Amino acid sequence: MLIDVLSVIQDIDRLIPREEMEKLKSALENAIKQIDPQFECEILGSYRRGVGFSSDIDMAVRHRDFVDKDDEDTGKVFINQIVQQLEEDGLIERENQLMLGPKKYAVRTQLLLACFDSRSNLINCVHRV
Repeated sequence: MLIDVLSVIQDIDRLIPREEMEKLKSALENAIKQIDPQFECEILGSYRRGVGFSSDIDMAVRHRDFVDKDDEDTGKVFINQIVQQLEEDGLIERENQLMLGPKKYAVRTQLLLACFDSRSNLINCVHRV
């Protein structure tokens, strides 16, 4: 599966207004809470510092059952559940997937480029298309 690398680079170069980050935060939180209400989400980085624009969005996702960063089996389960729910909610499309591993996931969507890292439960969202 090939993607247009130039358009990805152009997307990353754009800044995301805080209003869009807030909408994305809400959409991601709603999707993740549908999986299990015990998931906790927090936007980090420039959003947390109150910056008006950002080139990416960092989100930490925590769950009380995920306590060992080296527990790849639980990480895979959580990553797959999150990806499936985001697909069902129309936030991501599998054909735009950039990378899928036991601890990381990246996808280009109409809204954003998102990376999920189950080791630290980090979701790094890099701009929208």
